[in-house]
Amino acid sequence: MTDATKQTSRFSFQKIGDGVIGATAGQTAVAGSGNAAQELEPRDYNAILQTLDNNLTPTGAVSTFTAGTGVAITSNVGGPGTTLRLTLTNALVTVTNANNYGSLKILTWPNTNLAVLSARFNLTCVKDGTGLLATDTPHVAVGSAAASNKTLATTMVDTVEQVTLAGTLSAAAQQNGPHTAGNRYIAAGASNYLYLNAGVSANGGGVDGTLTVSGTVDIFFDDYGVYS
Repeated sequence: MTDATKQTSRFSFQKIGDGVIGATAGQTAVAGSGNAAQELEPRDYNAILQTLDNNLTPTGAVSTFTAGTGVAITSNVGGPGTTLRLTLTNALVTVTNANNYGSLKILTWPNTNLAVLSARFNLTCVKDGTGLLATDTPHVAVGSAAASNKTLATTMVDTVEQVTLAGTLSAAAQQNGPHTAGNRYIAAGASNYLYLNAGVSANGGGVDGTLTVSGTVDIFFDDYGVYS
């Protein structure tokens, strides 16, 4: 330990149950109030705080997520949970004429244990006017599975329920509230994705069409870390 007389300040920290914690400048250990083996230097205390901070930082930090094409990620860790915002800028969803549905992977979750509590989106979707005409009314939703049918359902809409776009070339899609599947628990070690899905009864133009999507998707979740 460093000589206390050579420090401008010194704090003595005792183990729980050893007595009152002292914090007097220049303090030396005395019987009943701690001993040298139990004292921590300021640098040791800072190291402990750093360890605590690291342990309290959720694995849901932005760096552990992978965004899709045309998607940027920001997050806010506050209170008991995390808000993850996906900002889409001219992201493209291709709706094939053969199937009348399409998907864009917008997020890859990290390998962790988490519960998705709620979600919302506020999007502007622009139809290409060739395959998807202004009069077409696709459904859009966010789900844990890519669209596999022109009628979006089950895991294709389990994160944000579908919204029907208006019969205009540029249409808004806004949906608030909890996702349809209840709290979803994602196990560590799994491959987990979110998709922006679109489905339409028929492509009015008779060829593949695209939706150009801009706006935000907000996901609210609790992250419980990785446990085997």
